[in-house]
Amino acid sequence: MEEKYIELLIEKCTKLKTNKSLLIHYSKEIEPFVKKIITKVNSMNIKDIYLDEFDIYKDYDFLKNHTIEEIKNSTYFDKSIWDTYAKKNACFLIIETEYPKVMDDIPSEKIELSGKIKRESRPTYRKMVERCQLSWCIASYPGELWSKSIFHEKDSYQKLKDSIFRMCMIDKDNPTLEWTNHLKKQAKIQQYLNRLKIKKLHYTNSLGTDLKITLPDNYQYSSALDNDIIVNMPSYEIFASPYYNMTEGIVYASKPLMYNG
Repeated sequence: MEEKYIELLIEKCTKLKTNKSLLIHYSKEIEPFVKKIITKVNSMNIKDIYLDEFDIYKDYDFLKNHTIEEIKNSTYFDKSIWDTYAKKNACFLIIETEYPKVMDDIPSEKIELSGKIKRESRPTYRKMVERCQLSWCIASYPGELWSKSIFHEKDSYQKLKDSIFRMCMIDKDNPTLEWTNHLKKQAKIQQYLNRLKIKKLHYTNSLGTDLKITLPDNYQYSSALDNDIIVNMPSYEIFASPYYNMTEGIVYASKPLMYNG
């Protein structure tokens, strides 16, 4: 099913038919899968491909062995190459593989700083994404550590892969058509929600969640479709931005939460 997944990512999540440059961000662990993407992209006569590979264990060692000041003055987390490709109007394919608990003993200040450096080193990319001027998508691909943290079984890796493919509708005969039809349904729900003119959302659950979110004037509900591509694969969400300083209450999570390892 990998070939169908690659086809879907190219057809529905990039504009490679018109934008002839590509940046792929991925974990070193999934390099064999990325090579298959490159083969497909090369067959489309696209040669300008930048591979932005990261190694979570190298990141861990760097953060563990350097001070806050040393991290600030280093170019280790610099992502300015993303701006170079944004100015080319390139497509960005960000393939996420999670690494639960790897960063557990790294101070949160260091992790926060590394993220800040990455964000601030690519202002053009960020601005163009906010203005819907770029073709970009975040997708998932399984890793060994990630799969074992979920399934705790011998075939955990295959189970996670099957789960991701199922969520992305890769198990269907024609995933591209399935997503086209799904987005049409989402568009109708968006229109309905926008007609409701909701002022405030109130969330509760049996764990004790009691959260009130105020929506700003002139908000609009949106979905996974942005700039004629799917920016998160998979994505079933329909969302709006809240009023930034009018959220109150508490949230309890029923599942483990993980951010940046």
